[in-house]
Order: sequence, then structure tokens, then C-alpha cells
Amino acid sequence: MKNMKIRAFLIAALLVGNASAGSVPAASREIDRIVDAYHARNAITPAGPASDSVFLRRVYLDLSGTIPTLEQTTRFLDSEDPDKRAELIDDLLVSAGFTSHFYNYWASLLRVQGRIRGMPNGAYAAWMRKALAENMPYDRFVSQLITAEGDTGENGATGYYLRDGQMRLDTVSATAQVFLGTQIGCAQCHDHKFDKWTQKDYYQFAASMAQVNVQRPVDEVRRIRREMEDASDAKRRELRQYLNNLSSTVVDRSWKQLRLPDDYAYDNGAPGDVVQPQALFGANLAATNGLSRRDAFAKWLTDPDNPRFTTVIANRLWKKVMGVGLIEPVDDLNEYTEAVVPELMANLEKTMIAVDYDMRRFLGVLLKTQAYQRDAMTLAPGDYQVQGNVLRRMRAEQTWDSVLTLIKGNLDELAPMRDRAEDMDAMQAMAPPETRRRARRQGGAWSRRAADLPMRGRSGQMRTSCALRRRSRMATL
Repeated sequence: MKNMKIRAFLIAALLVGNASAGSVPAASREIDRIVDAYHARNAITPAGPASDSVFLRRVYLDLSGTIPTLEQTTRFLDSEDPDKRAELIDDLLVSAGFTSHFYNYWASLLRVQGRIRGMPNGAYAAWMRKALAENMPYDRFVSQLITAEGDTGENGATGYYLRDGQMRLDTVSATAQVFLGTQIGCAQCHDHKFDKWTQKDYYQFAASMAQVNVQRPVDEVRRIRREMEDASDAKRRELRQYLNNLSSTVVDRSWKQLRLPDDYAYDNGAPGDVVQPQALFGANLAATNGLSRRDAFAKWLTDPDNPRFTTVIANRLWKKVMGVGLIEPVDDLNEYTEAVVPELMANLEKTMIAVDYDMRRFLGVLLKTQAYQRDAMTLAPGDYQVQGNVLRRMRAEQTWDSVLTLIKGNLDELAPMRDRAEDMDAMQAMAPPETRRRARRQGGAWSRRAADLPMRGRSGQMRTSCALRRRSRMATL
């Protein structure tokens, strides 16, 4: 009830503009009021406003993952519309580039891989792109991952569980780190040395997902393996690829129980004891009212009353566009954690709840603040006090897509299949001198091997970063 009142109030009072303020939401002005008051209390001099050219490059990189084209740059800089910054933000938030760029962001956080055993190629990535393109609310996005079940080819969200194969406890640790900003992996083997979590806490938390089972079509797997025994090398490779891409089924097995490990050495349990689900923050996660363990867990995890869920995503997105989180590290919160500006962190949490976890609307609020639109600053670790937008390096994906933009123009307008010869010429121009010399020594043929660039598909087209095959590890973003 408390959060419903907060949501209703903020939607009415904070998220709408007014005639005198143009298209800047009241929520953005409230953030600036809090920041300005903090600076005044602490005698901090913030950076000045960023120029149009600085803002333009920044907002394109932050929202579409690439620099603007010459035409986009000229149109924006020549415009005298007083609302042109807010209008550009709104346009970029619904662009194809936003979906691609934020797919890269979430694919890194969730360790998406191009190939996952037991899942058709790209099904997990395709589900994630579709969810982002449709602007699925963050709480529903997380809930669908946690509760994913069924055929892996039909429900790509099941990739969340297949990603770690049979290493279910790896999925548990990643869930806590990504969605709760809590690193509990240390407690898998012993009581946490630097946080309050005990080994039993870890296993009680893990019990919510312990019943997940991945079933493979056993008869088909056996048939293919028999066929591989007498097959040629080429045929064996083909069958192995078919086997790896064969759909599996994710189901819950109610009889599966998680037990304390054989070397458990604490007084609050014994080796082999069955563990019942328990949330990290005190709630009882036993299945109730017909909910499965995972359903009950997802409901608790994504509840606005969860003390970490909203804080973590609001802080992550603040860091995404400001350069530094109000809480650092963003994925290692503990009971002693305090934001740089606690009042601002509390405001961001309320705003995220008010927009119903709509990440685009939340980002729109952040980007329309004066705080975001200040000049960039270089700051030593620990010196961040919201003085300005922190200078940061382009990520690899931003660099690559910016190079493509220079070669191709607006990436949102490119046809899915592009001219092979044109792409090959562009790649030859981009290649290092030794690679070009090697191509000439081979008779001038610009072969795939001579190019030595893994940035194109079999058609020869140049791929944007979101289309490249991923071999991801846990990322901190």
C-alpha cells in the first residue's frame, strides 16, 4: 500500500512537465534540486554546462552506443529549438540503436553466449533483444528470467538456466550479484569473510532454484551419437552442431531437494541436511498459495519493498549515464553501504517505482537533468560528489559501432543484408598495413582469411556489435 501511494503521487507530481519548463519532467528538476542543495551544504563547485557538441556526442554514445553521423550532428547544432536536447533524448530512447546498445549492456551483465548447449543458436539473445525492443518493464524482465520454463527453442528466457549448464549454484551467485548487488558466492564454501552471510544463508537462498531441471530428448541424443560413430569427420561435425542446438526442456522437479554439503562444519546444521528456501532479507520463501518455489522467489525478488532490488537497478542506470554510481561498487552492497548522496539515492528509488520499472522513462528523467548535462570531469576514485558527468573511455562495442557509423552512416537505417563488395572494400581500408600486404602477396584477393577480421558474417556484411558472437564472463557495469 505504501508503494502504491508513492507511485500514484510521483506519477502525478514528478513525471510530467509544465508549460514553463518545456519538456523537462518535474522528476528531473527534483534531482537537480537535491544535487544543488548537496553542493551548497558542502561548498562543492560543480562543473559548468556542457556545450551542444559535447552533449550530442555523449547522449548518442550513452543511448545508441555510437557517435552521431555528420547529418545528425549538423541538424542538431544548427537547430535553435530550446527543447532540442529533450526532444533528441526522447527520439533516441525509442530508436533501434537504443535496443542494440542496451542489449550489449544486459548481455554482458547476464553473460549471454552465442552458443549454449541444449538451446537453439541465438534463442536466449533473441528473447533478450525482443524484451528490450518492446520495453518490457525491468521487474517483469527479471521475473520472466527467474521463472522461465518450457522448451528452450520456444522460450529463450530459459537460457538464463542453460547458460551455466549443470552448475546451478553459479546461476544462484549471479542472480544475487546482478539483481541484488550482493556477492554471496564466497559463502558457498564457508561463512562470508567480509559480509554477514553464512554458508547456511547461501544454501537457503539457493534452495529457491534448486528444483530447476533441464531435460534433453534422450532418445534423439542416443540416436545421433550412434550415427556419429561411423560418420566422416565432416558429417560428425555437422551432427555435433545439430546435437548442441537440440532443444531441451526446463521444468521444476518438486522432489529435488538441496542439501548442505558433505563438509558442512557449522553448528546450525549438519552435512546432508535438507535446506528450505529462505530469502536473504528475512522473508520465508516456502511455496504458498499454489506458487512454486521459483514463483515465490521471483515475487519476493522483484517486490518494490525488497530493500535492494530497486536500489541496484536505479544505481546501475545512474552509473551507466553518469560514469560513477552513487554506490560503488554497484554489485557489492552490504549492510554498511551508503550512497554518496543518500537523499538522491532514495529519490531515484522512488522514481523507478513511480515509472513502474520502465527503464526508458527512468533514463529519460536522468538525461534531462542539469546534472547529466554538465561538462565532463576527471575525478580520482572516491572524489565523486555529483560534480559533473565523469569522463570515461568508450567501450569496445561503442568504438566498433562508431567506426561502422563513419563508414556506413546511420546504422538504424541500414538494410539487414548489405553489399558484400562495398563492405569488403571498407574492411580492406580499415585493416592494418601488414594485413593489406599479405592480401597483395596472395594475388590481391581480399579473402576472409586475409582480412583477419571477425566482424562479418558469411554474406560478407559488416555486423554491428550486438550481432557478434558473444563469449561473455561476469561483467560489472
